[in-house]
Amino acid sequence: MAEGKKRKVDSECRNFHEKWTNSYFFVQKDKKPLCLICKETVAVFKEHNIKRHYDSKHKTTYDQYVGVCREQKIAKLREEVDGLTKMFNRKRKENESAVRASFRVAHILSKEAKPFSEGECVKKCILAVVEELCPEKKNVIEAVSLSRMTITRRVEDLGGDLMQQLKTRAGQFEMFSIAVDESTDVSDTAQLLVFIRGINCTFEVIEELAAMKSMNGTTTGEDLFREVSEVIQELSLDWSKLIGVTTDGARSMVGRHSGLVARIRHKVIECNGSPPLELHCIIHQQNLCGKQLNLEHVMKVVVKCVNFIRSHALNHRTFREFLIEVESEHEDVVYHSEVRWLSRGKVLKRFFDLRHEISSFMAGKAKQVPEISDPSWLWDLAILCDLTAYLNELNLKLQGKNKLICHVYADINAFQAKLKLFIQQAAREQLLHFPTCAELHQEDMDVPFPKGRMVQLLKLLSENFEQRFADFHSMKNNIRLFENPFAVDTSTAPADLQLELIDLQSQTSQLDKFREKALPCFYAELCPETFPTLRKLGQRMMTTFASTYVCEQTFSVLKRAKPVSRARLTDDHLHSVLRINVTNLEPNISKLVSAKNLQTSH
Repeated sequence: MAEGKKRKVDSECRNFHEKWTNSYFFVQKDKKPLCLICKETVAVFKEHNIKRHYDSKHKTTYDQYVGVCREQKIAKLREEVDGLTKMFNRKRKENESAVRASFRVAHILSKEAKPFSEGECVKKCILAVVEELCPEKKNVIEAVSLSRMTITRRVEDLGGDLMQQLKTRAGQFEMFSIAVDESTDVSDTAQLLVFIRGINCTFEVIEELAAMKSMNGTTTGEDLFREVSEVIQELSLDWSKLIGVTTDGARSMVGRHSGLVARIRHKVIECNGSPPLELHCIIHQQNLCGKQLNLEHVMKVVVKCVNFIRSHALNHRTFREFLIEVESEHEDVVYHSEVRWLSRGKVLKRFFDLRHEISSFMAGKAKQVPEISDPSWLWDLAILCDLTAYLNELNLKLQGKNKLICHVYADINAFQAKLKLFIQQAAREQLLHFPTCAELHQEDMDVPFPKGRMVQLLKLLSENFEQRFADFHSMKNNIRLFENPFAVDTSTAPADLQLELIDLQSQTSQLDKFREKALPCFYAELCPETFPTLRKLGQRMMTTFASTYVCEQTFSVLKRAKPVSRARLTDDHLHSVLRINVTNLEPNISKLVSAKNLQTSH
């Protein structure tokens, strides 16, 4: 005989009856019948089961209570149960607060890139404060576990929660782009950072660290593509929605046939997507343009003198005392670092201002620097000071997170226009915009201002900017259309946008919105049925990475999070720390706490 279906008690919709309290000393607690006498529960709201429990365990003792006495006994037992419930709830809340506190401390330590073991030091500090201000709360603080192992688990949980949030957001992307860069940490492990910027139908832009991939072997284009493919797969993203790839321009990244970008392009086309934009980081290109000035003979002398002064403690102390004696405007020279190349402008300007003091000091140390007395060399120094200052100013403008491509492209165009103006003024020996050269020109120099040299360097810089930013210049029309669709001639616009542009430019209300709102808000409010192609253009431009600045910024965090003293930090934990440090999302600590059993660690 076939076995019948098992009856589900929950489906019988049984309810608790108030009369059972007086008859059998039972109440309803947490959706279960609870015996007030022995505090046991019965599985089913069924009078037979409840009566059987009472008859078998309590009938002989509690049948003696009748009338008012029975009601008083029930009331007293209720108070006991309520007291126990309150006690357990209070204990649960204390445990929950303790776990929440440990999560928050772990979050702060990760944000500050501090070692996990510092949680114990934090606890000691808190205890010291509590002992002085409110000693009665000491037991509460001691219940918060901040041991190294606990903080490690908390960081893992926080990183996992942020990753899960990103996966949920990524599932809503209509299109996305990635920025990829690679660097080596203190343990010689190649760390590949992949940042993602995606946009949904409401024009909400999400820019997050998609993953950090640790590469212990080779870092060829094939290796990089394999790691990036894993990232796309982990986030369940559709390759056809990838609209842009921005890299630092390394050969393994941009190799024509086997580089990362080429492999990504083939993959996107294979998945029926349009070929993605392939951009070389705009900041990196600007840096490379600056290196074309070819004035290494100036930097060589400057670095030699600065290193002689700063790298020897006695020389450094003596030089600073010397500057005080001669009442110099500056107290010291600036140390040059090739990695922090933006310091070059400050180094050069400080060297120029202290050139006489440096010459005297070096002569006193039997280290002659004849170049400081050479007018031609001084003119090159002044020219390099002024040009480097402008390049540094441009670089700082290009930096920053969540920058739209139209804004950084405008900065590049403005700089190129300035170079054309500088060329004209240098040819006429107008030094209004070259303050260091103007200062040197006021001195009685044996050699006049080398306008030919200045014009040559400015033209070289201008040509390099034109060549290196060809990928951005090729997008010029789309960038300008995105930046101001009302200023575009519809007859020269792309065919698929012409009719929508006519409709847009004919509506004065849309023009008012464009003037009042930021670009993202303006495009988000365009009607999807009337302006579908314009909205897609807006999404593409808002999603595109113009630089790998977010990667470089994260590498700085990596350097702080994994110094030589923490070389044994695992890649998974480093990944979690970086994610917590650079994310725009907030971890759901309440959800993480509720998932714990709320027993404090020891």
